[in-house]
Amino acid sequence: MTVGEIKNADSQFFVTYCIYPELAGCRFSQLVLGNKTSSLNSLPRNTEIVRMDTNTPLLNLRTIESGDYDELATLMNLVFDDVGGAWPRMTIMDLIHQFPDGQICIEDCGKIVGAALTIKVDYNRLSLNHTYTDIINEQNVIQHQANGDALYGLDVFVHPDYRGLRLGRRLYDARKELCRNTNLKAILAGGRIPGYRTVAKQLSVIQYIEKVKRKELHDPILSFQLSNDFDVKRLMKHYLPEDAKSCGYATLLEWDNVFYDEVAPSILDTEKTMVRLGIVQWQMRMMVSVDDLIDQAEFFLYHPFLAIKLTLLFFLNFSMRH
Repeated sequence: MTVGEIKNADSQFFVTYCIYPELAGCRFSQLVLGNKTSSLNSLPRNTEIVRMDTNTPLLNLRTIESGDYDELATLMNLVFDDVGGAWPRMTIMDLIHQFPDGQICIEDCGKIVGAALTIKVDYNRLSLNHTYTDIINEQNVIQHQANGDALYGLDVFVHPDYRGLRLGRRLYDARKELCRNTNLKAILAGGRIPGYRTVAKQLSVIQYIEKVKRKELHDPILSFQLSNDFDVKRLMKHYLPEDAKSCGYATLLEWDNVFYDEVAPSILDTEKTMVRLGIVQWQMRMMVSVDDLIDQAEFFLYHPFLAIKLTLLFFLNFSMRH
């Protein structure tokens, strides 16, 4: 826990406070004062919080800025050393430019210690089987859709020294809040299963996922995602072939926004799938036999453009007379 002191400018009172590290730097409204809980709003004016233990994290959640790339890349290289490390600067800059609210980080005294990268996608497309290159192509270009109806979690990563402080949960909660505030249908994610390789000879990938879901086995990524209310929708093969720890597999995970309010599209904005065409024949030919009928049918079947031309001439002639 963070141990520190609270005092006001006039030194009228002096108390000790304790804050759990996962709450440090967050938006909290209460402090533990002895055996009582006191609201920050009830403290006298000119009150100052003095941080005593400088070795305890003081955390802040914010959106990522363009100047954060070097620090972010260092963290990505540390966490994703087995699957390619950091993305190029161009990719991160593109994310910040296209969807700034979706790029979130946690910092401790100005140092980035965790981050979540997110884009918008078409739910109907990405809720089906897909691969990593459908999200980020071979040129490291992000497939963000500004008018998408769902979020897609690209990555969540936390510095190894800061794990166990529930920072990943805070990043996921920030994503959920963004999903609700922007009225999007769901959050989708392709989840690695890095623990599978150790039991691949004994269990099929389906058996492994089921055991993780029943908490008989622990997977560092899947177990975390399930604990954050995500459901496994399908298994995706060859999602990230170079992911040896997951044997190339990934789970398609989904968190549904129960507050999603689907807005019915205007009839004028509805995509047309059928066209009705009315045709009037001008100067129909005389028919005296079935053969004449067949000849005439074949004429219009094999000369459709001529038929349309005759129809247009009819309407043109009719409009000029009237």
